[in-house]
Formats: sequence, structure tokens, C-alpha cells
Amino acid sequence: MPREKKIPNPVDIIDAAFDIIDKDGYTAFSARKLAARLDVAHMTVYNYYSREYILGAVIRRGFIIIHKLIDNKIIKHIKQNNDPVGIYLIIADNLMQFAKDHPLLYRYMFQEESTGEINNPSLRRQYLSGSAILRRRIPQDIFDDFKNDSYLYILLINSLILSYIEERHGMDENTYDKNIKRSFEMILGQYRQKLRDAV
Repeated sequence: MPREKKIPNPVDIIDAAFDIIDKDGYTAFSARKLAARLDVAHMTVYNYYSREYILGAVIRRGFIIIHKLIDNKIIKHIKQNNDPVGIYLIIADNLMQFAKDHPLLYRYMFQEESTGEINNPSLRRQYLSGSAILRRRIPQDIFDDFKNDSYLYILLINSLILSYIEERHGMDENTYDKNIKRSFEMILGQYRQKLRDAV
């Protein structure tokens, strides 16, 4: 029996998995398809990484792209404005840009298909990173309420973006922008005043 072909660089597994999900969607992802891309037997892939690890690595790579889009803008915003809560408008704009550039990957990262992977604590922190950035800038007595409301706002952003990607409810970019700004004022706008009062 011939020896099993090895994968020279195991990172190629993550690259191929990312490419499959980004271009074809999560439903197209399988060990067989991944192995075919790598020109190895389908069981060979799992000699290197578990399915859960591979899918988690795809999500991590997606967050690396998101952070490259937003991190410098957030730092600049916080330095130039006395409005830390405003970073959520930056997050909303750039998540939409990410979704336009990577619609199938966005669906995988932010829809039910990745639920098992986000139970991983390091991945869970990525999904909650917005409020973590502001922890030192928001007084403790309002931080818990802010954290809950900011999570609600992120869920709303996600729902609007998924409607845009799936072309539901007449969601175009203009409607998205209007809804994002309106919901920001309704959900998070109150914290701007609370922060001013706290100074």
C-alpha cells in the first residue's frame, strides 16, 4: 500500500478552508473538498487539525480582516473625539464593508452555522471586542448597561447586514445607513449624554 501523501505546510489547510468558505460558503465545506484542494486523501487533513480547529481558524482569519479595517479608525476616533460610544458607527460601517467584500464568509461568521465554534472562549472574545475596547473609558456604574445595549446594537447591525446580503426587506446600502444611525441614537445615544454628565 502506498504511503499517505503529506501536506508540506499545514497552514495550507487553513488557507484552503478559508478560500472554500469565502468563495463557496460553509455549506460547500467538507473534508473531501478540502482534501481535493490540497491533493491528499480526505482523512489526511484531520491528521493535522480537527474540523473544529479548522473552522475556528477560518473565523479568526475573518476577524483579522475586520480588525485591519477598523482598528486604526477606532484609535483615531478615540484620540480625536470625546465620544468613545461613536466607535459603534465605525464598527457598523466597516462590518458592512467586510460583508460586501466577503458575503459568504460573513454569513458563516455571524449566522447559526458557526455557533459551535464561537463557544471557544478566544473566539467569543472576538465577538464581544467592541465593549472591551471601551471598558476603561466608561464608568463602572453604567458599563454593565452599556455592554448589554452595545451587544443589542451589534445584533441589530448583524440582522441588517444579513438582510442586505440576502436581499431581504428591501435592504440596500442607503436603507442600512439610515437604520444604523437611527438605531444608534435609540440604543446607544443615551450613553453619550451619560458620559458627558460623568465628566
